[in-house]
Amino acid sequence: MTADVLIVGGGPSGLFAAAELARHGLKCRLVERQPTPHRQARATALQTASLELLERAGVLTPFLEQGIPLRQLWLLNQDLEPLTTVRFDRVEAPWPFQLSLPQWQTEALLERHLQQLGGRLERGTEVCSIHDTGQSLQVELSHADGSRESLAVRWLIGASGAHSLVRESMQEELEGETYAHQHLAVEARLRHAPAPEDVSALLVSPEGNVLFDALPQGRRLLFIELPEAGVAATTPTVASMAGVPEPARSPSAEAVEALLRQRCGRDLGLEDLTWIAPFRMHRRIAPRLGDGRRFLIGDSAHLCSPLGGEGMNAGLMDAADLAWKLALVARGRARPELLQTYALERGLADRHVLEVSDQLHRGVESLRSLCDATGSLRLPPDGLPEDPQLDRSRAMLDLSYAGSPLVGEHLGPGLDRPGGPAPGERWPERCHPVATAAAATGHLLLLFGPSPPGLDGLLRRWSPLLALVDGCATGLDPRRAGLPADGAVSALVLVRPDGILGWRSLPADPAGLAALDAHLARWFTPAGSAG
Repeated sequence: MTADVLIVGGGPSGLFAAAELARHGLKCRLVERQPTPHRQARATALQTASLELLERAGVLTPFLEQGIPLRQLWLLNQDLEPLTTVRFDRVEAPWPFQLSLPQWQTEALLERHLQQLGGRLERGTEVCSIHDTGQSLQVELSHADGSRESLAVRWLIGASGAHSLVRESMQEELEGETYAHQHLAVEARLRHAPAPEDVSALLVSPEGNVLFDALPQGRRLLFIELPEAGVAATTPTVASMAGVPEPARSPSAEAVEALLRQRCGRDLGLEDLTWIAPFRMHRRIAPRLGDGRRFLIGDSAHLCSPLGGEGMNAGLMDAADLAWKLALVARGRARPELLQTYALERGLADRHVLEVSDQLHRGVESLRSLCDATGSLRLPPDGLPEDPQLDRSRAMLDLSYAGSPLVGEHLGPGLDRPGGPAPGERWPERCHPVATAAAATGHLLLLFGPSPPGLDGLLRRWSPLLALVDGCATGLDPRRAGLPADGAVSALVLVRPDGILGWRSLPADPAGLAALDAHLARWFTPAGSAG
């Protein structure tokens, strides 16, 4: 049998990749070796930038209906007194908060979305081997009933977590470091929770911090930091790197209660435990995220500390970047070289995610140094300093593909580079109703100012790749597209299907049109020449 695309792994990254491919008109096979869905909280934070991706994909509404918007986190001392508030809503975006939702619910929503698009998740199907024949990738599959299947695949996407056979077939490893302390992940209810149901809290203690993440329906996900000789200590393994629990070595509920009592000196009323898992936190990434046929997304490509809440979000962004490119190449509307930009762009972005996650992780760890001789947290008189740039980074709004050959600009003689977002960065209005309706799954071409001669010809040449929108007539802000506010010079701005600014021609004169046409011709095929 043959298939254009096979995705290995039915977690959030794999499901979103399959759904985005289907939305862009390319069907694929999505396989997951586990025969039944899990019910573990795992990754729970959906950052602001991911909410924008879900909106552009047409699936945000059920997430907002089921999740909890988190706008703040309390820092607690050992008496569970809130000393200060870390705000999540100090960013400019349509949804300026972190949405909390257990991973199993995220997967259920994405699977339903995939089904509505005509796709499905094949459970109980495992990849046994991958062989590159030079013409295709030969994949051997094993099904739950014991039968086997041989499949010839044009493109293979690894989304199965830290233990990735796709990554192994590329002879790649997750390089980086493992953080010193082991943690326990615990999902339960607390009769005496240290914060309201829509607020997360961080207890800072010399014995080890405890993060209380708020979940829907009054539940909590706890990350309990352990000393090196702590409960059920283990060395890093592939299983622990993937966040997979090791039930035989997990502590009892009584041991968890004792740990919490040690940290805060009281009973928090732990009940209805559904998940206890010892695990290690990591900062790791594969050197190559793709080789032209095989691509790594999500935890198959990178691992970062869950204290920053960015790992699953980076996987969703991997999927969004890869899907539109792969769909265009498969349909003959783009050159194969377009696929080479996936590893470059997401390599840049994912390494930045790891840097931000590491900064957040070490910042949380450093709070222990502010504890006094009695072990109680003491903050500086002025509190913790605000950092607007870190706020944007944590919300993943500072995404940049600067340096990618897939982005660029043309500036006329005597024109300085304007302020605001530059090509390669997120377009702040990418979820504007006019923008999402016009762009659909193609590129959006924003026109600010008079229509230049030759624009109609360019649109015919690149139809249906481009959808033209008159920015001034529809109320779009030129400054948010990285253009001067006065509108003295006409401009064209190309927005990619993932909502990233791809090209800017300032002014929109014959030279600017020619530069845009040359940029498109480097990566895409004109109307009538696809095949």
